[in-house]
Amino acid sequence: IIDKRLFEQAEKMMNIFSRPILIIEGDMEQVFSRRSINRRQVLGAVSTLVAMGISCIYSKDERDTAYILYSIAKRIQKEQKEEPVSPVKLRFRKGGKTIWDAQVNLIAAIPGISYEMAKKILKHFGCPRRFFKASGYELRKVDGLGEKRVRKIIEILDTKYKGL
Repeated sequence: IIDKRLFEQAEKMMNIFSRPILIIEGDMEQVFSRRSINRRQVLGAVSTLVAMGISCIYSKDERDTAYILYSIAKRIQKEQKEEPVSPVKLRFRKGGKTIWDAQVNLIAAIPGISYEMAKKILKHFGCPRRFFKASGYELRKVDGLGEKRVRKIIEILDTKYKGL
């Protein structure tokens, strides 16, 4: 909700899955007390998602989430008389066909960067290559890229890949 990607992601879920489900995990009271988001915003977003056809389920913690997913998979297998579910790698369809959409998607793929922020970054730098080559000082000139986010971007770009 905060970074404005929830509904973009919801639309992708609607395009990919026949019965999309969103599990909201954690203590919502803590979220309301620590974040700049209020109960009405969350409930409004959830009601919009339900109206879109996405089932929303609240879960206390990881254990409850795992049980919910297990129960759903078991029920679906029973209904459809299918083989047991095994892990599957999913690939989301990329939105847009233009090079500009591809550029926005490329930058928005970095954790902590929303589509709106990616557009600001591209407007500032002109192209993805200039963004990826930019120093921390240059990155901080983009409205909305603070010290913490810049450090995370640099860490992601500069950390050597260790492989699997």
